[in-house]
Amino acid sequence: MDMRISGLYILPAGVLVAVASLLAGCSGKDEENQRRESRALYEKSVDILQRHTDSLLQAKDSARVRQLDTRLDAEMTRINYEYPPEVAPGLSESENDTLTMMTLRFVGVRDSLLRRFDGQLPIDTLAQAQTDSLAKTPKTAKPGKAAK
Repeated sequence: MDMRISGLYILPAGVLVAVASLLAGCSGKDEENQRRESRALYEKSVDILQRHTDSLLQAKDSARVRQLDTRLDAEMTRINYEYPPEVAPGLSESENDTLTMMTLRFVGVRDSLLRRFDGQLPIDTLAQAQTDSLAKTPKTAKPGKAAK
């Protein structure tokens, strides 16, 4: 029934019409309900990511980092299975962007802590940078006189 042209499949017009009519048959109430569920999934996901990132910032060793990472994965998996598969695609672009940024923040903090615990990063890089810059700063001139 399919016709092949240049490696692409072209579906018969009847199949396209059937798919279009199925999509058009979705009611407004179904879309409202799906949007409501999508928003609930988003809010729960934000809460989980925020709590785990906050806890991660307080981690004192790599075992705690690993525990939080594993727990985040388990909780995100659990929450995604609470909703039907068609709910996640209902998230808005900004909601997806927010979840992506929050996930990247968690991963960045996790990786930074693991490098620090492994000795690859100084404990307080900001304090070290300030100390270095103060040591290299020329003496300031008195008011009214030029610096030498």
